Amino acid sequence: MTTASPAAQILVSVNCWLLDPPILLRAGPQLGRRRALAHDREVSSQSPRTVPHAIPADNPFVGRSNANPQVFTYGHRNLTDFAWHPTTGELWATEIGPMGGDEINILRPGHNYGWPFVSLGKLYNKKDLSQQHWYREGMEMPFMHWTPSISPSTLTWYTGDKLAPWRGHLFVGALNGQTLQRVAFDQPAPQAERRDSLFMSLGRRWRHVVQGPDGYLYALTEKRTLGTTDPNDATSGVVYRIEPAN
Repeated sequence: MTTASPAAQILVSVNCWLLDPPILLRAGPQLGRRRALAHDREVSSQSPRTVPHAIPADNPFVGRSNANPQVFTYGHRNLTDFAWHPTTGELWATEIGPMGGDEINILRPGHNYGWPFVSLGKLYNKKDLSQQHWYREGMEMPFMHWTPSISPSTLTWYTGDKLAPWRGHLFVGALNGQTLQRVAFDQPAPQAERRDSLFMSLGRRWRHVVQGPDGYLYALTEKRTLGTTDPNDATSGVVYRIEPAN
């Protein structure tokens, strides 16, 4: 839904049901860069956490007169999806950076994720965000990042048995990268984290990936279209079911 504010138009979408009963949203406004680090009354580049007709009592800024009690985390540029870690219970999120610097962050209540002062990418004019853009005390660094940009749009953990060798792996769908990345952790040295780009030959943008109740992965994809979409192209939007090869 889009809601109006005195400052700008704010795009808010429901991304994730949290543990009973709160809902986590992502607020992605086209406000000035200065608004992203605010946690005050204006909902800017934040992840608000709410319940129907109420604000959770354990939200990190509840009770602070100079803060918005809806805010769970802040300092985000463009959050795109959330997923619970199946073992630790941590909340992971994908975020699209500017020119490079796409991120996966582990969201912790009340933490500041740095935008617009800290990013491993550059602005579209190819300049650094700030004089110290790589790290600042009190601002979280990404758990994972991509440069050049892949525009991560979705992530899910695979916990099923139909794709047993991939159990415990993280799947990240990319728009600009036109790939589904499989990320395996705790791998043998010297590379504990391994990324494998899948299905690149399809030339598709990976919008959303979920694990189905049957144990397979399902992916919503689209073609990259520059200019007018061919109305005769019936494969612009396609859902794939990912199964083991025979």
